[in-house]
Amino acid sequence: MKKTILRIVLALTCLSLVFIGFIFIAYFLDRQKQKEEMVLLDSLQKELRPDIDSYPKLKKYYLDLFNKGLISQDIDASYKPMYQRVEEAELITLNCSIKIYDLTEDELALGLKKFDNEINTEGYDSLHSIMEDINKIPPIARVFTEYKADNKITDRELCTLANMYERGLNYQSNLIENEFNHQTKSEVLQ
Repeated sequence: MKKTILRIVLALTCLSLVFIGFIFIAYFLDRQKQKEEMVLLDSLQKELRPDIDSYPKLKKYYLDLFNKGLISQDIDASYKPMYQRVEEAELITLNCSIKIYDLTEDELALGLKKFDNEINTEGYDSLHSIMEDINKIPPIARVFTEYKADNKITDRELCTLANMYERGLNYQSNLIENEFNHQTKSEVLQ
């Protein structure tokens, strides 16, 4: 009798260990899948919203203006403040980021092809708040002219325009801030 009970307990223990092992393996595989998905999402995010160095003409444009002393934080009182312009661009680029995280597994596997193929239903209305500025910045205006040639705008095109505008404004702000910090440091050292 004791041997039978011992065998039953041993069998239940073994089954429990196997069950726990399966749970652990399933958990590990799920975590691995989530990590891979996050890496993919991050790479898509970086592809859709690259930094200013990905737009060399835009970077050069702002650097040339800065070197000529033609940009400062808020030049014209009737013009929108820098923070407001950045916020308007960020709203559009944030919407782009949200669309990336809404992709299904199958769409994730295709990368940003959905963004290339899907016509944005709001189209140019989404750019309304920054349209005037986009047309004043030659590197962005050229890209915009190419995009609007077919009278449609894809999600990728919309995101690219907003990202270029946002990155340009941030770069401009960084140039101004670095110059201010440099001047302040020089004044302190004198």
